[in-house]
Amino acid sequence: LQSALASLLVPFGLAAQGTAQVSTTFLTPTADTTIYDVASGQRSSGAGTLAVFGNTGIGANGTSRRYLLRFDVASAIPAGATILSVDLSLQIERNNNGSQAASLTRITSPWSEGSSNSDAGAGQGAVSQVGDASWGYASFPTTLWANPGGDLAAAPTATNRQVLPGIPEQVAWAGTLDPAMIADVQSWLDQPNANHGWAVRGLETQASTAYLVRTREFVGSEPLLTITYTPPANPATLAAFGNGCSKPGIPE
Repeated sequence: LQSALASLLVPFGLAAQGTAQVSTTFLTPTADTTIYDVASGQRSSGAGTLAVFGNTGIGANGTSRRYLLRFDVASAIPAGATILSVDLSLQIERNNNGSQAASLTRITSPWSEGSSNSDAGAGQGAVSQVGDASWGYASFPTTLWANPGGDLAAAPTATNRQVLPGIPEQVAWAGTLDPAMIADVQSWLDQPNANHGWAVRGLETQASTAYLVRTREFVGSEPLLTITYTPPANPATLAAFGNGCSKPGIPE
């Protein structure tokens, strides 16, 4: 009887382990900031509505900017789920010299977002405030990065950036082109304490190649992380059909 019941369940999308469903969730960052490689001290933009990454060409030295962002995956997706696909899109306010290279690299240590706001000069940044991540500090002025510019994985997670048409345009990355994005998000779900997000990096070795994008403070145009996943098996489904159909009056 057990095998006969299993064969009846399959056409209805059910199996012994439960119902296999695919779900999609959309996340905006819980923290984001720009960090600035400048000679004039620590500069950030934790509360600004615009972020910069790449090379702005401002000044003779120290022109790189990086955009850090983090998503609370574990609060949005049930533990035990399997991540199937991941897409990240950023709304472009302006980009220099056309569609330049841009990549995502996993951040390997904690950082924080402070109250600095560089909207008056996004390319140059604002003086770092308490709790801001900056080029030198994971959290200004108490916790230094082990490596200036952020503690980053040795290899980038995603390099196949796309520029999508629209008003505004978007710069985007997809797990179908960069499968390491799926691996990163799965690890953040399985080990939330290791979730420190990504650093978005542009073409830092070539002047005037920076992107200006909208941050989580730009309401209605926030960065968007789209995650498709299979939830874990539902124990209630298993209970509903019993263990080998061992119910009163039904022989196994």
